[in-house]
Amino acid sequence: MLIFEVLETATLPEMDEDFEVGENDHELVHELYEIWDNLNQSRMVEAWHDAQQIREE
Repeated sequence: MLIFEVLETATLPEMDEDFEVGENDHELVHELYEIWDNLNQSRMVEAWHDAQQIREE
């Protein structure tokens, strides 16, 4: 049996609204936060691909 999440059917993770990336946080954390901060319905697939690329790095 193969089980996997289908894009647009999984819920988005929740993040505290007052969360901010610190100066000492890793560059990848900054990039992922920027993706999260700019996330919207029309850019969902593009953001997912960007996050996947960062994950592979």
